[in-house]
Amino acid sequence: MRPVVFIGPYEHHSNLLPWRESGCEVVRVPECKKRRTVDLHELERLLSNPQFNNRIKIGTFSAASNVTGKVSDVDAIATILHQHQALAFFDYATGAPYMKMDMNPSPASGTDCPDAS
Repeated sequence: MRPVVFIGPYEHHSNLLPWRESGCEVVRVPECKKRRTVDLHELERLLSNPQFNNRIKIGTFSAASNVTGKVSDVDAIATILHQHQALAFFDYATGAPYMKMDMNPSPASGTDCPDAS
């Protein structure tokens, strides 16, 4: 079974294309219409979907969008991903100079792979 990668609504092409080309199944998590951020309830629903059981699960989200400037709740997203045995990857390319990047996070809520390239 191929891995499944959950991506946010604000992903830059450079954070999307490698996952598509790797053969992973890519699932987009929409924006919450009310809060205008990553829809955490939908993320949880998608991660709970039985079709993704027994598969490697990865979440990859922009910490901050280079198009909209929206900042993702990295800790909340990582916590939900980890509750569903998914890895949490975050792209800090836009936000690294302006945001806190915890390189030694707690196992429950931390980032598995922060990237600022």
